[in-house]
Amino acid sequence: MPIERQVHNFKRYGYEIPKSTINDLLKIPDDLTKLIVSALREDILSQDIAYSDDTHIPVQDISKKGKHHKGYIWYYSDGKSSCVFEYQKGRGREGPYEFLK
Repeated sequence: MPIERQVHNFKRYGYEIPKSTINDLLKIPDDLTKLIVSALREDILSQDIAYSDDTHIPVQDISKKGKHHKGYIWYYSDGKSSCVFEYQKGRGREGPYEFLK
């Protein structure tokens, strides 16, 4: 839910919560997710072999209403239990190179 709508909903119930506070609260799950992804990445790279593939997805272009560009979701796995999905704007080698280095 957009932050502005959250502020409005809280006000409706009598709570004055600044946008900055809600924004700070949203950083907590982001930080935790980064820790989990980092651990999964380490697990994948510690194996003898890492698997990777990509698929394209349409991504809405906010600068042009109704327009889309092609983005890519990269999949990395150890072939067992760990996997990570990562979005990249392009299909170039920079994304996988950064993940796998």
